[in-house]
Amino acid sequence: MKKHKKICITVVSLVLIIGLTAIAFLNSNAVRASVLKRAIERKDLAKIEEIIEKTPDVINYVPFVLLRGEYRAYTPLTMACKVGDIEIVQMLMGAGANVNLSDGADTPLSITYHSKNGDWYDISLLLLEQGACLDYTCHRTYQGSLEVVRDILIGSHACTKQDNENIRSAFLYALEHLEHDRIDWNAALRESVSYERHEVVTYLLENGFCDVNADIAKGMTALMFAARDSNAEMVTLLLSYGADKTVASENGKTAYEYAVEFNKDPSVAVLLAP
Repeated sequence: MKKHKKICITVVSLVLIIGLTAIAFLNSNAVRASVLKRAIERKDLAKIEEIIEKTPDVINYVPFVLLRGEYRAYTPLTMACKVGDIEIVQMLMGAGANVNLSDGADTPLSITYHSKNGDWYDISLLLLEQGACLDYTCHRTYQGSLEVVRDILIGSHACTKQDNENIRSAFLYALEHLEHDRIDWNAALRESVSYERHEVVTYLLENGFCDVNADIAKGMTALMFAARDSNAEMVTLLLSYGADKTVASENGKTAYEYAVEFNKDPSVAVLLAP
């Protein structure tokens, strides 16, 4: 009888312990952060606001979630940046979200760039305005924010040709805030030429950041990229800075040959004719 009584007491104690542990867990930041993460994924603004008001500390908590068979951590802000919703990002930042808090793999800035979802471009600028670090490192193969800023702010394929004013403003921001010797200026020139960032190209050449006749990628000069991808105005600009139209690439093609083969504007080829 005593033995059965001890067993019952033990069982009851274990049930109580498990129950109390479950209650504590269900009220923990881990669960609340996971609920917040799901609300962010659904873009449920009312739920997000409710969680923030009740448990503001959860804003900078890192919950672990199962993703593609592996456990991956996301802070609420990195998840909002991944989703690409600037309204949610602003809500979280207004509640005190740390713009430099890494989830172990990404910072808000890096995940914004690599996800390229929704309002990613405006979110990137907002994060930088709020002090997002430009020198982070993480476990991925890319170099970090310096590469991100070069691609986002100086101009890349992800930005449309209508973004010139934003690109120009962001480029000037990058010039002011980045260590110049850590930027691949030739890559900046290449992207700016191909995507018709005339003011950026002028600045790079006028201020000696780039040599107009340098090999900037696979034996190609800026003029070759302009001949292939850009317009007559860009070609004229490069020629005015001394671009040599007789140089051949690794493939043996001159700028004129790139224009004839790839550019739909015949006036480009006319400018580059031998």
